[in-house]
Order: sequence, then structure tokens, then C-alpha cells
Amino acid sequence: MVLFVGALLFGAVILLGILFTRRLAVPMADLEKGMGEIEKLAEISVRKHSFQEAEILAENYNKMIFRIRGLMKEIAQKEETLHQAQLNALVSQINPHFLYNTLDTIVWMAEFNDSAKVIALTKSLAAFFRLSLNGGRELVTAADELEHVRQYLYIQKERYGDKLSYEIRVPEEFLDYTVPKIILQPIVENSIYHGIKPMEGLGRILVTAREEGEYLIFMVEDNGAGFAPASLKDGRCVRKGSVGLKNVEERLKLYYGQDCGISIVSSPGAGCTVKLMLKKHVVHRETE
Repeated sequence: MVLFVGALLFGAVILLGILFTRRLAVPMADLEKGMGEIEKLAEISVRKHSFQEAEILAENYNKMIFRIRGLMKEIAQKEETLHQAQLNALVSQINPHFLYNTLDTIVWMAEFNDSAKVIALTKSLAAFFRLSLNGGRELVTAADELEHVRQYLYIQKERYGDKLSYEIRVPEEFLDYTVPKIILQPIVENSIYHGIKPMEGLGRILVTAREEGEYLIFMVEDNGAGFAPASLKDGRCVRKGSVGLKNVEERLKLYYGQDCGISIVSSPGAGCTVKLMLKKHVVHRETE
């Protein structure tokens, strides 16, 4: 009888032990699995009828995940605001000397009663600034960006006369791509003031574009004075007067990442070639 009762009690203890272990082990396994995948920021759910302590632990963990999600969203919003502020500050850095010089040219033409050129140049200047503002949008079509630089070159051609010639050759299928605005004009401006203006003879500027996989490549080439490779640092111009280049470089990296930006090839007396690398798939065309 004693042996029978002892065996019965022993069996009951084993059964209770198994039930207790399962009730504790299963929710602990759920917690361990959920916490092991914390990088996914997934909430944990424990099975019903588990220990109250396990349920409290899971609830506190889920509150922590919810708070982390909120903080990450807040950080992302702040980064986006900072990103936009940086872009706005960079876009606003337009050389005021261009406006002064253009108005001076218009006045000079007016003094010589060249009304046709005054009208044409004034219209071109208006179109240039209309495209610069572009309704406050930071992103424009490649067609608008090329028209912007075309108006700029037309105005400069009126100023420099036979000393400057230019050509823009971009395939029509590229014109609908979306690009950050005012990325070509600072490059062309740099070519004129630091490449063509100091040289003797006719200066030429060529603007082209091509595709390389996921990238859209713009090229601005001139036959100007050029400069020594020592003036380059990591492919970027660091000489005096290169603010426009640095501006465009920073904006491209803000939009597309560190693998995009500007690279420059130049040598004294051999002109300069500036390559702008953009990603086609990062920014989509804006709608009105």
C-alpha cells in the first residue's frame, strides 16, 4: 500500500513538473525568439494561460518596441527637415554677379539703341530666373534644366560675342528624367570664368548626356585654360572660385548618396571636362 501511494505521488509530482515546465518554458521561448529578432522591431505575443510574470515582461517589451518605433520616426522626420534645409541653403547660393553683369549688358545695348537685342536678352533673363525658381520645386525635368543652362549660355554669348560658342547635345529620351535644379549652370559658369575668359581665341563649351546602367551622366566640356591636377582633391576642384562646383557636389551627394557627385579631368592649356553622376531611379518626376 505504501509503495502504491508513493508511486502515485511520484507520478503526480512528475506530471505537475511537466505541466509547470511547459507553462513556463513555452512563453519564455516566445520571449527569447522575439528578443532575438529585435532589429525587426516586431512585437512579442505570448500564449494564453502562461505565467503572469511572462505576460508582464512581454507587455513591457512591446511598450519599449513601440517607443523605439516612435523615436525612429521622429529622427527620420528631423533628418528629412535638415536635409531639405541644407538643399534650400545650397540652391539659394546663386552668383549675384551674373545678374549685375547681365543688367549692365542690357543697359549698354540700350545706350546703343539696339532694341532688338535688349528685348531678346531681357526675355532670356526672365526665362532664366523663371526656370531657377520653378515654382519652389527642388526637382525639375532634364528638359527644364537644359533650357535653364541654354538661357544662361545665350546671355553669356551676348556678353562675350565671338569669344564664346556653345552646343548642347542631349538625346530626347533623357529629357523626361527628373534631376535637381541648377546643377549645370554653375558648372558652365565655372568653365566660362575660369577656363574661357583667361584664354586667347575662341572658347567652346559642349554639354552632353549619356546613360550608364542606373546612372545618368552629364558632361560639360570646354577648351579653356584648364588647370594643374594639383588643384584637384579627390576629383574635386579646390582652387579659388570653385564654390559653384562644391555646391553642386554637395547637393548631388545629399540627393543620391556618396557614390554620386562630380569628377573633373583637366590639365593646363587642355581645357576641362566635368562629369556629373546622378542616379536615375532615386528621384521620380514630380507632378504638378
